Amino acid sequence: KLCKNGHSALQWFTIRNKHTMEAKVMSRYDPGTAKRIYVYRNGAINTDAKQLVVNDRQVRDFGTFLNRVTSGLRAPVAIRNIYTPSEGHKVRTLGDLQSGHYYVAGGAEHFKKARYGAEPKLLQRRPARVEVSIPARTQQAVVASARYKRPVEK
Repeated sequence: KLCKNGHSALQWFTIRNKHTMEAKVMSRYDPGTAKRIYVYRNGAINTDAKQLVVNDRQVRDFGTFLNRVTSGLRAPVAIRNIYTPSEGHKVRTLGDLQSGHYYVAGGAEHFKKARYGAEPKLLQRRPARVEVSIPARTQQAVVASARYKRPVEK
């Protein structure tokens, strides 16, 4: 008996399973789904951004992503908000993240506007240390008796 496509039932089953398996394999190992982002801690301007890879296979929802950021930054409190560093707009979904961009991660506190990634302003530098050479002390022999009751004879 032939199906409407002109194939036998066995051929149709084989073709259908082959395409389904290829689709599953391609979706499982698709390299285009990973995003590389850089994350700063909220208010920490003197630290470098932490690079994180967001992969659709390992991070399926935004809550899992926030937990991953918390562990990646080793934050003392749970990260619950992700902001853009320039304007402080909240990122609400994984689809809003763009590969290669920088973000700021914060807990329950509001976004702290700072110059993330910029060189910190240096305070006044101390004058350079002047090295002075001090002659080494020579060790002198100590004259002492091993028996404290007996006077030392010279």
